[in-house]
Parts: sequence; C-alpha cells; structure tokens
Amino acid sequence: MKKIFLNSGPHKKGDFVHIQNNEYHHLAKVLRVKIGDRFIIGDKISNEYIGNIVSIDKNKITIVLQDFFNRGESQFPELSIFFSVLKGDKNDYLIQKCCEIGVNKFIPVITKNTVVKLSNNENKKILRWKMILREASMQSCRREIPEIFNFIMFEDIKNYAIEDKKFFGCLMEKKKKLIDIIKKNSASQSIAFFLGPEGGFDDNEINMLKSWKWDGINLSPNILRSETSAIFVASAIFSYYWR
Repeated sequence: MKKIFLNSGPHKKGDFVHIQNNEYHHLAKVLRVKIGDRFIIGDKISNEYIGNIVSIDKNKITIVLQDFFNRGESQFPELSIFFSVLKGDKNDYLIQKCCEIGVNKFIPVITKNTVVKLSNNENKKILRWKMILREASMQSCRREIPEIFNFIMFEDIKNYAIEDKKFFGCLMEKKKKLIDIIKKNSASQSIAFFLGPEGGFDDNEINMLKSWKWDGINLSPNILRSETSAIFVASAIFSYYWR
C-alpha cells in the first residue's frame, strides 16, 4: 500500500480525514484512486492507520481511519547523506532513490570541485527536493519524510554529525572497505556518509575530513559516479541490517 502524510493530528480510529490541494490532485489525477482504495495514513506526530477512501468530490477526497497500522520498531541506524551538489537532475535522482532505500537526512554541500555554484535559486531547489522526498516517501511507505537541510559550505561539515560514525569515499584508501566499516560499527545508532563532487575531493579537503574524524573508505573496485555512490552505500548499509 502507498502512504498519505497528513498535516493534522493526532487522530483516532473512526476519524474522517480530508485530502485537498496538491495531495488531492496527485491522488485523483495521477493515481486515479477510487472509492474503496486503501492507504496507510500517517498523521503529523507519526501515528499510522489503515484508511479507506469513502468519497471523492471535485476538490476533496474523504478517508476513514479504520485501524492502527503497526510496523514494529526500526532495526536500522539513522543514516545521513552529505552530498556535494551535482549537475542537472542528478541530485533529484540521488534524493529520490536514497529516500526509497531509507536515508533519514540529506545535507547538500558546496565543495572546492562542486561545478554548481550558489545562486539565488537555492530555496527553489530545496522546495523541489522536499516535494521529491514527500512523493518518494508516499510511494515507498516511509514512516516519516526524510529531512533536507539548507546548503552548507565544506568548512561547515565539522559542525554536523558530531555523534555519528562518519565516513567518505576515497579511492586512495585501498585497504578500508565498506563492508568492514559496517561490520565494525554495527552497533552505531547513527551513520553519516559524505560523497564527493564529480571531480572528487581535493587533497586538502581529504586531510580536513580526517582531522574531523571522518574515515576514508574504498567503496568499489570500479570508479562510481557520485549519485551511484550514494545509492550503493545506502543499499549496502540497509541490506546489512535487514537480516
């Protein structure tokens, strides 16, 4: 079942909730839902219910909350992806797929080799990414919509992920492999991964990351695109814990 996120709540069994505006358009015009269709409904404090569509009007869909939905406790660590902002729609793809896999936080970073430069459209990008995260969370039935942070500069990295186990992709670290890092830190409650720009991190950035307790690791015998690296790492981590 797909999920619908409400901006209201808390709710209780038997409540009727109304879907309007953009959510209505997505359900009615894109998904073409019909009366009787079932969804998982999440309210604003992350309670979850099984809901049935009982009516569809011109600008409103009404759903009755029939029962609680219990997915159990999460067995995964909290995963944050720091990503050097990429060209074109690569960021959209990275965010969508990593959201579906289970990433909790996304932090866009401007590094020395970042091709994309800061301009006056950062807020538009963040709004677009929030929309992508919401739609990907609906499709993948996430418990909560992941958080997207505002752009930060490389030097600001030292102020983030203070308590996390932190690592970044580094081709020079031939002996440090992803699976070894995951196994070694399997008890970690929070993990952060930083993927570099298309041109990679420069030597000074690598040294700074290591001084801030980030571990460089070798992801693969192949050279991966930045967006592929993020998906690869997220998949490896969640596959390890999904046992």
